Amino acid sequence: MPGATDMTKPRSESQDKKSKRELAEVESFLSILDVKPSLILEGSDPPDTVITLDGKSIAVEHTAFHTSGTIRVSKDKTVSLRAVESAWEQLSDSISVARQKHDHKLDSINCLLYFRDQKVPPTSKHMQFAEELCRFVKTEEPNLSGSESVFSEFNKGEFPQLASSLRKVSLNKISCYITGHATLMAGSVGLHQHELVSTCEKKLAWDRPEGFDEAWLLIVSNYRTSETMGIVTVEDLEGFMDFNESLSHGPFDKVFIHQPGFGQLLMWEDNCGWSDKGEVVKWL
Repeated sequence: MPGATDMTKPRSESQDKKSKRELAEVESFLSILDVKPSLILEGSDPPDTVITLDGKSIAVEHTAFHTSGTIRVSKDKTVSLRAVESAWEQLSDSISVARQKHDHKLDSINCLLYFRDQKVPPTSKHMQFAEELCRFVKTEEPNLSGSESVFSEFNKGEFPQLASSLRKVSLNKISCYITGHATLMAGSVGLHQHELVSTCEKKLAWDRPEGFDEAWLLIVSNYRTSETMGIVTVEDLEGFMDFNESLSHGPFDKVFIHQPGFGQLLMWEDNCGWSDKGEVVKWL
């Protein structure tokens, strides 16, 4: 099949994760369309994914929506939401690694961190911060109860990273420990046309590979604040004249905007425009 991946070639862990995520995204939006392709394959990048549907070979390219939003971290400095989220995720990973080196008593402690100026320590200090946090919590653990204990002062000699990075720490013991993955539904002031143009710019310059009956673009808006569009309507998209003009001159027969968190799927088709293919989740 044209565009299919040569699975004999060695790949990195990040490439494997990317491929698995993209295949899951395709399966998710196809389920909303209520179609069942006879074949879904990882593509050779490009395309990202290859599907066979109703006898047609279809090349699917993926792209993730990212907002250009920023937050102010000091009087004179702003940073992108993506940078803030990425920095926290890296620090969170370091804390998980450090916690595994200590005994299981830490598993029963609920810990809330309040950072100064809404910023985490630099990457080079993540492991030091994580180790200090685990030692601090372990030190205070015998004195904790089910009620909240708040700490706003830290010994600079023993916990320099905590002292410089945190306004306070809230700790309490929990008798029933439940963990899971949260899906954040973020509000939005509205989707801006330039953000869609920026998201799709490289894909719209894509050289469509030969041997395919159709080419689709899948734009995914995810759960993180920097990756969500908010609720988007067909009317909103029809008003994005510049974006729609670029789609008309691009390499794709169909373009999909998929928001898994809202159950929303919007489709653009050449010569037909936008239509709504998935119902928005109704929140009471």
